[in-house]
Amino acid sequence: MRALIVNADDFALTHGTSIGIMWAFREGIVTSTTLMVTGDDFAQSAKLARFAGIPAGLHLCLSYGRPVSRPEQISSLVDDKGFFKNIRALPGAPIQPKHVEKEWRAQIAALQASGIMPDHLDSHHHVHECLGSEILEISARLAKKLKVPLRQTCAQTKEHCREKKISTTDVFCGDFYGEQMNVHNLLTIFYSDWEGVMELMCHPGQHDTKIDLSSSYSRGREAELRALLDPAAIRAIKELDIKLINFQDI
Repeated sequence: MRALIVNADDFALTHGTSIGIMWAFREGIVTSTTLMVTGDDFAQSAKLARFAGIPAGLHLCLSYGRPVSRPEQISSLVDDKGFFKNIRALPGAPIQPKHVEKEWRAQIAALQASGIMPDHLDSHHHVHECLGSEILEISARLAKKLKVPLRQTCAQTKEHCREKKISTTDVFCGDFYGEQMNVHNLLTIFYSDWEGVMELMCHPGQHDTKIDLSSSYSRGREAELRALLDPAAIRAIKELDIKLINFQDI
């Protein structure tokens, strides 16, 4: 059996990002998204997600925008202007796990207050996995409390989820990324040798003026969007008998 979750990161990063993801959900093969409560368009995008009924998780963040918590309460996570530190500054930084847990609980509460109950947890720049075992344990504890799956991108996280009896996918694919992405790249992934439930991470979006200021990855989002909307991708999924699902199905 092969089942596929096509999960679009960064919903609410900008309005164009959210519109592109929604288009790929309605007309293409995206089956799930993950919201950034620290994103520039969170309020409007949360309304859009609720209206469209797109299955949505929470994109836990430590490396973009302003935190939900007051900066003085999570001082190890922010710069002198109260913004999250750049991802390049986080590895090796003196991060206090209690600050991470406080902020992530606040992000969960903010998403719930918008009317959306997250159906899974993952993180911006994979910070729940790349900042050490204590941070991974916090994300696992929160996923277990919410009774939702947690993204795994490596064997260590998958094993941790299995030990803690937290749902996760069998396979993670982060290869669909870059300005040169096209439907051929997508078909190569579909035809590769994998079994079980796979999460295909993607970052589709419509280009807008804010994305160039918000992310180093901008034009590639439109390339991904075109591929995810391509009829050839939809045909291949049918021909290969791949079942499109979301995180609520695992």
